[in-house]
Amino acid sequence: MNGGYTGKILRISLTTKSISTLDTEQYAEFGGGHGIGSAIFWDLAGRQLPFSALDPRNVVTIMTGPFSGVMVPSAAGRCEVQGLGPQGYPVEWFTRSNFGGRFSAQLKFAGWDGIVIDGASADPVWIQIVDDKVRLEDARSLWGLDIMETQEEIWRRAGPGEKFGEWAKAGEGYTTQKPAVLCIGQAGEMQVRIACLIHDAGNGAGQGGFGAVFGSKKLKAISVLGTGSVKIADPGALMDARLWYRQFQFDVNNPRLEKSPRSFVFSPVNNCPADDNFLNKQAPLEPARAQACAGCGKACRMRLASGISNESSCEDTIWAIGIQGSAKDRRIACDLVQHTA
Repeated sequence: MNGGYTGKILRISLTTKSISTLDTEQYAEFGGGHGIGSAIFWDLAGRQLPFSALDPRNVVTIMTGPFSGVMVPSAAGRCEVQGLGPQGYPVEWFTRSNFGGRFSAQLKFAGWDGIVIDGASADPVWIQIVDDKVRLEDARSLWGLDIMETQEEIWRRAGPGEKFGEWAKAGEGYTTQKPAVLCIGQAGEMQVRIACLIHDAGNGAGQGGFGAVFGSKKLKAISVLGTGSVKIADPGALMDARLWYRQFQFDVNNPRLEKSPRSFVFSPVNNCPADDNFLNKQAPLEPARAQACAGCGKACRMRLASGISNESSCEDTIWAIGIQGSAKDRRIACDLVQHTA
């Protein structure tokens, strides 16, 4: 298998606690994460329909694309989620969502093109992936935690144990990363039909209600840490293209400078097109750095010195961005949305 894929997809049945693999190549004709996820859903669940989105028979696919884990702008960090979604009740359509961050890159580095989940566990569990080692872990002590508490606890349990940014042993290799965690908060646990899946501090699969689906399956989180890499047919050409792209980016070493006149991307640190001062344009400017998903040069979010609302500007926080009040009020509202998920 080539063309940006590792060749295998992880399949987990939570009812039987069985772990197996699917061959990516049999789905290669369906293209990227959206096409492959759709084909797998209909293969595994189509003949059993109709059933509720919160039924154990619902199949959730979490798929990477051929650019995941490489330095292709605006494509390397995206991850596709598909299955029956409860949000549209009483008509629970087959639907999809997606999120950014570094989860899809870590999944590819671990040697997987995607994850397929069916069934439901009797007790709360979380899935731990370190390269080709996959385990179902007891999540009863995680149940009831918000999304940041959940991730911090999983980092403590599953992380290499070194300071972030330092090389540490993980699986059969070494990494400087914390595990990438996709999880639910209290809303997902209670099967609220608009509940989201959240990764890191603000990458949200905000459509479809897939947080409720995780809750119905008693699945609290998926943690993945990879020490491998993605094979590139022509690494030199990719680097040349990436260096060419720099002319359209802001100056990462001085993010408060205005963007280049040729730029078609923006950094919210200094030049967000919004007029309501939500993203750090309200004087005095708070010290901040631009933040981007894996491989992306757009950097459409930021990390603030205060830590309030860091990175929180995904689909699931759109309503919070528009509330009345100060910029700080809106940032706090985004945090509350992300934490409960």
